[in-house]
Amino acid sequence: MLANDFFNTRDSHSDKEGNVGKDKQGSKNDSKDKGKVDNKEINKENSRDDNNSIEFINSKMPDPRIKYDDYRQFEPKMDKILWPTRYLEQAPIWCSVDLRDGNQALRKPMTIEQKLEFWNMLIKIGFKEIEIGFPAASKVEYDFTRYLIEYDLIPDDVTVQVLSQCRKEQIEKTMECLKGAKRAIVHLYNSTSIVQREDVFHFTKEQTINLALTGVNELKKLTNKTDTKIIFEYSPESFTGTEPDFAIEICNKVIEAWGPTEENKMIINLPATVERTFPDIFANQVEYFSTNVKNRNCIILSVHPHNDMGCAISAGYFALKAGADRVEGTLFGNGERTGNLDIYVLASDLRVLRILPNLDFSDANYIKNVYEKSTGMKINPRHPFIGNLVFIAFSGSHQDAINKCFKASKERKDQWNNAYLLIDPSDYNLVYEAVVVNSQSGKGGISFKINSILGFDMPKEVQADFSHIVQDVCEDIEKRNQTLSNEDLVKLFFDKYFKKSPNCDFLDLQIKSKDDEVYVSYKLHIPEKEYNLHGKGENEIKAVKDSFFGYIKFPYIIDVIKNHSMSNNDGEMQIASYVKITNEETGKIYYGVGVGINHKIANINAVFSAINNIEQ
Repeated sequence: MLANDFFNTRDSHSDKEGNVGKDKQGSKNDSKDKGKVDNKEINKENSRDDNNSIEFINSKMPDPRIKYDDYRQFEPKMDKILWPTRYLEQAPIWCSVDLRDGNQALRKPMTIEQKLEFWNMLIKIGFKEIEIGFPAASKVEYDFTRYLIEYDLIPDDVTVQVLSQCRKEQIEKTMECLKGAKRAIVHLYNSTSIVQREDVFHFTKEQTINLALTGVNELKKLTNKTDTKIIFEYSPESFTGTEPDFAIEICNKVIEAWGPTEENKMIINLPATVERTFPDIFANQVEYFSTNVKNRNCIILSVHPHNDMGCAISAGYFALKAGADRVEGTLFGNGERTGNLDIYVLASDLRVLRILPNLDFSDANYIKNVYEKSTGMKINPRHPFIGNLVFIAFSGSHQDAINKCFKASKERKDQWNNAYLLIDPSDYNLVYEAVVVNSQSGKGGISFKINSILGFDMPKEVQADFSHIVQDVCEDIEKRNQTLSNEDLVKLFFDKYFKKSPNCDFLDLQIKSKDDEVYVSYKLHIPEKEYNLHGKGENEIKAVKDSFFGYIKFPYIIDVIKNHSMSNNDGEMQIASYVKITNEETGKIYYGVGVGINHKIANINAVFSAINNIEQ
């Protein structure tokens, strides 16, 4: 509908000349009614007019019980359903249809160069069956098929698949295109659903069967004349809208005509060309077909789910439990309408279930880049196992749990188990970005980020001290629609605990031990004054306190909270220290962080850091 049509239909009182605000008799509306909508008029004009304009925005949705067919007419009658009790033990045969089904769904189909780059990626991932096009219907796909064959770009363990309707001239063109190939799957199809038979082709069941058999016989004749090993695949298109017994009947006729054996199997592919039911019903259809079709031991049963109801991945998984051997789909679910089954996700799901998927997604960023460049489409940031946001936690409680799970995992060194991360992102060569710091972030998440970037493993008290600063800054910058970068976070940390104070600067620290005592000396620089301080004590902390005596009032208790080792930028080991100093008079607490080549230096530097944090 054109924009002008939309604006015209928005006002039920607009006439053909575009005059607004007049009633049907042409009189002006009262000013008090200006801007009001007459519900009676809307109800009168709520049907489609001669210009095929759409209904008004506030019309009610029709009753689906009246408007839509009962899906249960396509559900087979089964005495016992077995698939819910089964467990998968191995991955299916995967067939990528990105270069055909996925490509035909693009606004701008791939060029041969783009197809070749995508092809190389699919080979690298490990696909052994790849549908490369519909060569009889497209010159680009014909040329691409010839290019792969003539330049010997098909590995010996990979089988290309091409699609054709059950029409003599298309099958001839397809076989001509495959000349010189070592092995290929030729995929024939014709529509079998009720709506396709009756409303599109006006075919009877007998005519539908005859069309399929015409294609089978033509392909069989040409197969006997070629050196290419042909594997035959047949699809009763729109299987999910086909009567279950008729789907079996036509496939039995096709199987009988082709004559597969256990040594030379054919493929029967059951496409959910339009997903019409939830996955449990599709699984029932697949199980019913698998247990009733003839010569089941001579066929490879394949499924090709689409995603119209958003359930393609589950439909594929349930279908495998119901007896399917093979799955056709695309990377990231690209395909007509809402797309195909997403092989990237289903294969990754199997990996989570401890099943080897036989596909390698270890270079996820490479796969993502080729996909987006070739298709012109972007992967949703929430897409499972690869989206930009799927390994990020914004909630403070989630961030804290992630942090604790990482620590526990390092200590146990056992199987992956993280509260909010299903899988280890490094399996996919993705960078750990488990935390994004914002105003919702808790102390655990901020601590995790500092630890992952700088190596400081802050104790809880210091985490809380630092998180207040981060949250205040985040709240301020988020008002300007900005976010806190890693660089910003690091700067806040160093400004808080390592930046020299203009009011108090400690220089030239020296430490010596003698006769069970520790001696310290350093320069204390304050505005317009500099002191050479010396102190001694049974440990370095008491030596520092002793150095203040006689020079500066220091009513503070010093406690070392934590020490740990870490490496600096040069890879050298050093000690990090965290201390708190408590004002004995007010109870006010200040925290400091220090580093050094040993515990003593680190502890003293942490004390100096805490002193610099005392409110001046």
